Amino acid sequence: MIWLSLAALALLLWFATTVWRIRRVSTGPQIPAEATGKAILVVDMQPAFLASGAYEDAEAELMLQNLLAHIDAAEAGTRIIALKQEWRGSGAVIARLLGGGAGLAGQPDTEVHPEIARRADVIVTKHWQDGFSGTALSEALEGIATLDITGLDGEHCVRATTLAALKRGYQITLAPSLVLFAQQKKRAAQLAALQNAGAKLAD
Repeated sequence: MIWLSLAALALLLWFATTVWRIRRVSTGPQIPAEATGKAILVVDMQPAFLASGAYEDAEAELMLQNLLAHIDAAEAGTRIIALKQEWRGSGAVIARLLGGGAGLAGQPDTEVHPEIARRADVIVTKHWQDGFSGTALSEALEGIATLDITGLDGEHCVRATTLAALKRGYQITLAPSLVLFAQQKKRAAQLAALQNAGAKLAD
């Protein structure tokens, strides 16, 4: 019986550690003072998530069309960067348990939505919620100081990536109409928390 208790404890510890790792917000070097550029960062706009059942079809389609219009109206020189979620390793196990397996590496529907992909200057693959954690995002943002962060989900990957960007000194704007939330009842509180952390809300 003792070994069963130890095994259960080890499993619980693994689960808690993995969930913490998934949600952890990274730190990194501050952006250089001479950075002045602007970018639109599109988080996880992938069929795997859009069609997962977490969002109303009409809501997701409206947000997508608004986002495409926002990108198309961007001023010249604005860099368009898309983040693509691919769950691997321990993160993939949690994604199967809690997320229905959406976004697992190697599945065709994990690719960035084609309308976003064809507009993107760069696509950066990530394996955790924070788009900076273990990725080439900082390199893709070289020379950038101001970020419009868009995409999904506002409670998870948008949240973690926004907080990580703020820690690095980026000026962040979030347009609520360009961020999807699976849990609508948490939308206002999550946006307020990001605003309190330093992000600007604008629509």
